[in-house]
Amino acid sequence: MVLVAIIVGVPTLLALVAGWPLPRIVPDWSRISTAVQQGDIPGETVIKVLAVLVWIAWAQLVWAIGWELSINVPRSNRGQRAKPAPLVPSGVSRCVGRLVALALSIGITLASTPTPSLARPVAPAGTALRAASPTTVVVGARAPANEAAVDHVRSWCVADGDNLWDIAVAALGDGSRSSEIIDLNWQLRSPRDVRTGQVLRLPADARVPADRAPSNAAPAQSQESDTYLAPEVVTVVRGDTLWDLSEDRIEEATHAPASGRETMEYLDEVIAANPETIENPNLIFPGEQFVFPEIGEPPVPIDPVQEGTPPTPEPAPPESPPSPSTSTTVAQGTQVSLPVPTTALPTAAVPATSVAPPTEAPEPAVAPSFGPAGAVRGGDSAVPWLAGLTGASVLSAGALAAFRRQQRRRAARGERTIRRVAAAHLETERALVRVGDVSFVRWANHELAELARELGPTDVQGTPVAVEMSAEHGLELLWEVPNPVAPRPWEAADGGWSWRLVYDADLHLPANPETAPIPGLVTFGTRDGGTLLVNLEVLGSLAVAGDATAVEAFIRSLVLELSLSDELANSYLFLVGTDLNAVAGTDRIARSSEGDASTRIVSVVDQHEEILRAASLDSSFGLRLNGAADGRELTVVVADVDQLEDPEMLSSVATPNRGVAVVMAGDAPAHAILTLDADGSALLSPIGLRFQAVALEAAPAEAVASLLNGVEELDADDVVENDEAGDDECVHHSDVVALEDDLGEDDEREPPSPRVLVRVLGTPRVDGFPNLGRLDVSLVAFLACNGGQATEDQVVNAVWGGRAIEKATLWNRISKARVSLGAALPAREQGSSIVRLAEDVQTDLHVMKALAARSTRVSSGEAIELLLEATALIEGTPFDAQGYDWSYERQFNAEACETIESVCVRLAQLALDDDDFAVARIAVHRGLRALPLNEPLYRLRMQTEASAGNVGGVRAAFDELCGRLSDLDVDASPSELTSSMFRRCSGARSEKRSA
Repeated sequence: MVLVAIIVGVPTLLALVAGWPLPRIVPDWSRISTAVQQGDIPGETVIKVLAVLVWIAWAQLVWAIGWELSINVPRSNRGQRAKPAPLVPSGVSRCVGRLVALALSIGITLASTPTPSLARPVAPAGTALRAASPTTVVVGARAPANEAAVDHVRSWCVADGDNLWDIAVAALGDGSRSSEIIDLNWQLRSPRDVRTGQVLRLPADARVPADRAPSNAAPAQSQESDTYLAPEVVTVVRGDTLWDLSEDRIEEATHAPASGRETMEYLDEVIAANPETIENPNLIFPGEQFVFPEIGEPPVPIDPVQEGTPPTPEPAPPESPPSPSTSTTVAQGTQVSLPVPTTALPTAAVPATSVAPPTEAPEPAVAPSFGPAGAVRGGDSAVPWLAGLTGASVLSAGALAAFRRQQRRRAARGERTIRRVAAAHLETERALVRVGDVSFVRWANHELAELARELGPTDVQGTPVAVEMSAEHGLELLWEVPNPVAPRPWEAADGGWSWRLVYDADLHLPANPETAPIPGLVTFGTRDGGTLLVNLEVLGSLAVAGDATAVEAFIRSLVLELSLSDELANSYLFLVGTDLNAVAGTDRIARSSEGDASTRIVSVVDQHEEILRAASLDSSFGLRLNGAADGRELTVVVADVDQLEDPEMLSSVATPNRGVAVVMAGDAPAHAILTLDADGSALLSPIGLRFQAVALEAAPAEAVASLLNGVEELDADDVVENDEAGDDECVHHSDVVALEDDLGEDDEREPPSPRVLVRVLGTPRVDGFPNLGRLDVSLVAFLACNGGQATEDQVVNAVWGGRAIEKATLWNRISKARVSLGAALPAREQGSSIVRLAEDVQTDLHVMKALAARSTRVSSGEAIELLLEATALIEGTPFDAQGYDWSYERQFNAEACETIESVCVRLAQLALDDDDFAVARIAVHRGLRALPLNEPLYRLRMQTEASAGNVGGVRAAFDELCGRLSDLDVDASPSELTSSMFRRCSGARSEKRSA
């Protein structure tokens, strides 16, 4: 109504009041001047001038509204950020954007029936689903309310160009009935989820044209039996992949194309059914045999019943005893789907449900059992314990970041140590990347930080309670009170109880993570197939009670994740009376007494109370908005109730939303209670949130802690063998000739001049193609580093981190990149699964190696010119962006660092031999731009300054190195070789300078 009033009502009112506002004849400017000077301006003229101003303002508003509807609404549906309307003030543009968003939200709400949050597959019996009221939890429901009302449905096969409104018009005669189609199809969260090839269920009164009817339509009575496929042992032949075999089985059972989600879920079952034979799902060999589980339910034989004799009811199948929890992997069951409700039915009201008898195949949630810490059953693999981290994406991202910091510290001794250390831990690093989608976790942290940067304390009410995240659905932010207007590209749902954002895999992410605006966000488990993270700060105090084993596994996961996480959380932990041996040695965790912990909590709460009063705010979340999250960490106390003298006191001082949180293992009074069952099912009260709790067993936790705590003092083996110092010389590297190994004779004679240069010596990019998305750049960079070609599986493992994606997704992404790159990314050959780049597409690393190789065959003067050209390619740390874990895994990063060190060291040595201190300084400066902790380069820098007679420069170089090492690790210090070099170079001038 407001939009109609603006567009139609304003001009109508202006026409009635002012008529035509412009003069019909050219005015006499002398008369106008006289009238103005004498103050004799007719009232009609004033009205018409004001009318002209209102017409101009109205035109701007209509232009802004049209821009929002035609440009920004489609961009929002694609998950892109809004663009301000041109020729309109920014304030007006923002107001119009919010007005349009509010109008669309109200219209959709009035035209739609209530649907579950994050509409996904229907939950089985015994789980909780949200009813129409946001404050009621319906227990024991088997399906949404509209499911029972639809006994007969029709199907529509989506063709290219179809959209939900047109389907509703064609089949139902009314486009507004598109909401009924969404209700009948759980996979649709919004009209934009419609994809070509989908088969949609329509209401019984729908009229489906012949060209839209699915070809595999079958009578409803026989559908269930037709979708059953018995278990089968499949022998692998050349060209097979587990994904293709799983997809073929699903299509054979359902007689319909298999979706990516169906294939991924069945692939998980296949992997679980073959725990002894499938070590790497992406690496199978011809001749291997795998068990493929059954699909669907076997048809039940119908026994004839004599007329008049009532059939004897079948007894309920006996309950199988619950298996002990042995993994963090949680079953992919569905749980509650609701904006945070305020009440829940008591647990006693939940009806008992029968449990299916166990099958021969192991449950997908059960990981291989472990022996003592570090000892693993079966095989010589160094990292089978990482199976226990499955599903812990945030924990895996934190562990990987800590592992990379450890590598950087060791690399300070010389870049060749990177290759040696990386080779020793290759399986560990690869498994950490595969366990969780690290790029997705970093994207989630970036988007939450950007949201907090855009919001002000008055833009929202309340505090986020939880975040649900999955690469398939993106992010969903759950609020404690409704916020009906969300800034783009977020969209409000469920009346403002939640905000949603679609995952944008192409978004370029900053190299360093932003500070988390919700510092107490930690993984609680899984819900509806996504990871559920809860904000500890909004709870204040939490008691974790129930099954003792489940409680211990949950607390272990929480402590390890918060102690490692620089993504999504910013917490410092104090352990009171807990017996957790698997604790990674980071500066985010310490042990404390009960009294000290209580005093610390009270102090932090008092400080926040004072700051909030001065800022007129009611929550510490508001303090972190407008980009002010830095320095506002969360203080978390984790305690064992049995070891506390007064748990009630510790709980009572932890005021919610005041920068603190207390987590107690055991029954204790608290603001929130988390009840865990032996099977991992959990209930968070009083919120009424049901989910499958995370559970981290001791073996994987101790293995991660051992890996990250095992930073021993580097010995002589960690120093490059050729780094020896003579009486008057410091470090000598003359092994650039080794760079020729990967280059042909033509490259040695003439350095390459690629038509397309892929930059990896810094932030990756493709020169001349700034519009390529993050995944496109990663794909091209991987191919270029890998010799210009790779198989489909190699590309998926690298660019998508090994996630199961459809081949169509891969080739669609390649086609998208080809639109920009053209002939640089040629089409694949018939019947080939190889992805290729054109031969004239090369990396700057390849060019640097070619220049370095040529420099060994020319005079020293020419060599200096070639090496200066090579070092000019350095822009920063190699592969300095998120999403390039493949560069570490495949040793491309180690190769780049090693090449940079060798080239810069040789250039500096040649320059020093010619007494050219300026070039030597350039060589060291460019090398340190890429390798800021490299001790061989710092030793050359000290040698250069000593040779130039600059003792102060020697000391400045050594102090700078000490400071950088201390920033990385407070206990880190330069090696004895570097310290000895400093003492020698700072004690006396060089002979040349003295002479």
